[in-house]
Amino acid sequence: MKSKKYLSILLLLLSCVSLWAQMNPGDYSIDIESGSVWCGLTLTSDETYQITLDCNETEDIVYSAVLSLGHYTCEEERLILHDDYYDYDMDLSIIDNVISVNQGFIFLNNKSIEIYNQQPSNIYPPSDDFLNQRKREIESFFDNNDLPELLFGIYSDTNKLYSIKIGWFNCFQLYFKDVLILQGKWKQQGNMLLLYDKALGHVFSLGIGNKELVGIEIPGEFGGPFFTVLKMK
Repeated sequence: MKSKKYLSILLLLLSCVSLWAQMNPGDYSIDIESGSVWCGLTLTSDETYQITLDCNETEDIVYSAVLSLGHYTCEEERLILHDDYYDYDMDLSIIDNVISVNQGFIFLNNKSIEIYNQQPSNIYPPSDDFLNQRKREIESFFDNNDLPELLFGIYSDTNKLYSIKIGWFNCFQLYFKDVLILQGKWKQQGNMLLLYDKALGHVFSLGIGNKELVGIEIPGEFGGPFFTVLKMK
């Protein structure tokens, strides 16, 4: 009887070690089952995290979009992520190297995750200069656009990385290449387009221009020093 008891305790301890090993600092790859986009998660020892989407923009250039950036905590089998810039939370369960999304990006649900580098890559938050430049661009956009008409249809950026479908019945879908990032209901508020994603429980925003939508708060905006403009196809 004692041997069975000790065996049960040993199996329980091994299970906990396996679980916490999944949450150790390092670089992780997430198989999002995309033909052209790779997803990465970095956890650092100071409890900061970064989720990125990478794709080949050309044969020689890899584009990397920082989808989310902030701090994380571990609670039993759950990984809690708080985005420091857009102020939303993600609640992920990781069991047997598979992610279950309690709250978060829907494309992560039921996807496998594995560590490939136990020394996490450096995370570089956007600089104050970059954020201030974006703020000036946003202010300039609203100064130069009164109240244009919102047109239903599909919009995309010049690099064909982002696309968004604005549909009837206030439905929308936002993609990065072939990866569905957000989906839910939109609401127009003046020349702002508010996007509510149910899976994240958060509202993002775009500016409405003349046959174009401009990124105000959308995931991936910290991927490079430019202002994402989605023009109607």
